Amino acid sequence: MSKAIRSRSWIGQVLLFLILSLLFSAIPFALGLLSDKSSLSLGVFHAWYAAFPPVIFTLLGWLLYRHEPTALRIAARIWIGIGIWFGTQALFGALSDLHLLVLALTLPSMLVGGKSFLLGTGLFILGGIILWFIPGQQEVSRPPNDSPAFTLSTLLLLAIAFIGLPLFIFFTSRPVKAIPETDVALPSEAEVFGFVEQVYDLGIRRPGWEATAKAKDLLADNLKDFGFEEVHIEPHTFDLWRENAWSLTIDPQGEAWQPETYFVPYSGPTSSNGVEAQILYLGEGEEEDFANVNVSGKIVLVDLPPMNISWAQMKLFTYMAYDPDGTVPDWEHPYPIGWLEDVHRVHDLAQEAGAIGFIGILQAYPEMGEFGYYAPYDGTLRPVPGLYLLDKDGDRLRQMVQSNQVTGRMVLEANISKGGGTAWTVYGVLPGQDDDIIMVHTHYDAPWRSGIEDSSGVGMVSGLARFFASLPVEQRAHKMIFIFTGSHMVGAPSNDAFMEKHAEDIMADLLVDICIEHIADDYNPPDAPTGMVEPRGNFLTENPLLVSHYAGVVRDYHAYRTLVFPTGTPLSVPTDAGMFARSGYPVSTFISGPVWLFDDDDTLERVAKDQLAPLSAMYADYIFRLGRIPAPLLRFNLNTWTVILTALLLTPLAAISAYQWPEK
Repeated sequence: MSKAIRSRSWIGQVLLFLILSLLFSAIPFALGLLSDKSSLSLGVFHAWYAAFPPVIFTLLGWLLYRHEPTALRIAARIWIGIGIWFGTQALFGALSDLHLLVLALTLPSMLVGGKSFLLGTGLFILGGIILWFIPGQQEVSRPPNDSPAFTLSTLLLLAIAFIGLPLFIFFTSRPVKAIPETDVALPSEAEVFGFVEQVYDLGIRRPGWEATAKAKDLLADNLKDFGFEEVHIEPHTFDLWRENAWSLTIDPQGEAWQPETYFVPYSGPTSSNGVEAQILYLGEGEEEDFANVNVSGKIVLVDLPPMNISWAQMKLFTYMAYDPDGTVPDWEHPYPIGWLEDVHRVHDLAQEAGAIGFIGILQAYPEMGEFGYYAPYDGTLRPVPGLYLLDKDGDRLRQMVQSNQVTGRMVLEANISKGGGTAWTVYGVLPGQDDDIIMVHTHYDAPWRSGIEDSSGVGMVSGLARFFASLPVEQRAHKMIFIFTGSHMVGAPSNDAFMEKHAEDIMADLLVDICIEHIADDYNPPDAPTGMVEPRGNFLTENPLLVSHYAGVVRDYHAYRTLVFPTGTPLSVPTDAGMFARSGYPVSTFISGPVWLFDDDDTLERVAKDQLAPLSAMYADYIFRLGRIPAPLLRFNLNTWTVILTALLLTPLAAISAYQWPEK
């Protein structure tokens, strides 16, 4: 073949595989747009999706380029095609911040945690180039090959592609209920709600407050009563910030209007006299807004717009979005942590510019009674005092400031004690048939008494702890640890401490951290509660067996309004398991995000009581299902193994079977 023809052939291959890579990149996104994603089969398909394009590209390369004169050149063609797929996904990942559409095209890599795409790009493209230019390859024609080796390798390649992979997926992913026959009762609604009430009735459970010490003792005593012989309490100290009084007075020397406000936790305290200065309105508080005016010594007023979340948007980034009865086509409300990114940004800019205070208008925040938005909750001390306003007062103040020069006095009295707070991690250990660990987890601290955040999680984990502690050890495939953390509302530093302390024992043997939070009803004020459950998400480490079996229990227990996410979505992992996930530990973590989550209107009536028993049974079944899966299969990354198997098995088979060996 002439060099000109060969050149055109390469251009054609690159263009063909680029177009196909774009098509395969768009398929998960298109399925999210065109389907409701309630199908279990579709959930399993998404969990395993990343394995399909490399296998298909291997077969396509084998079909198109099997007449190359040497086996190495056949392999080179196949590797270049596969490398284009990996490279396209790696490029989309690097450019994902440019536009939502680009982010949507990264779904195949998102579904496997973004791992091994750079590895695959380098290995297959560079390796293909090297294979192509290995010296000594002759440009000759070969007669058809019907040798036994040729026939066997061809059949083996096709069997792996069309029989082996589907069978492996079927037998490892099939949804079979696994709860053993036992006289031990699964957690009931009354039992779980009783545990919810226990911790709720202790009072406001902010880290460092008196109720958290009581909660620590309550949970440890409960574990012992359940039959745990090994119960641990580990303290962790942190910087304690605690408010005393706050207010905002507009025109303090004149008519002295005092709007309803709430403090920004861990922002700078003032004296009882507060700080008094001119108020400047800076829009949404972007960098250019601060650059255009001198705010030194002033109080800045900014709009904090909501971040709305909707079922239709979220389902695009899921393996499965289970709502077979179609209860959520138009569901949407503000995300409770959606205002926080702006709060952090505005505070930093205000501090840099020399402002002495900032006031944030929480746009679209629901009015449910006394105002109380307790966020941010990262435990970071910030020097500039901050207060929140609701829309009704924020609109009035904005108009006043835009019309005239307005003076305000901010008061935020708070006590700060460096290292003065203590949070406790409480956990109990149950032996199993081996030392691999399944951890079941929630946090017990809260912004208020908080029926949802997170009394409901405490109730769920407590019920499961009682159930598994009541079983004989023979029915626990793995060691189990039930853990209640106590520093979520100050950024969860005790989680980092736990990981560091137990890096060589618990964390080294961890198969998965199953974290359960927020069993909430669907209530978006001012609308009345719908009587259904708040849509909830479960974020899973991108292991296809974790995902497909979770999708199975969601379907089998009709956990409607459940979104099954990978960990790399735009929402990240917004749970107490987030630190574990970011540190590389496998997680399966359940949460919902009602708009009132950080408000004192998070009461017991917000708990979706009818979900407590079925969800408990669902999680018990899930744990038993995971106990049937060999531990190595719970630890592998699909894409890494796809790279390895494609390079070491499928490509050699394809090259051997396609190459026409010379006659002897």
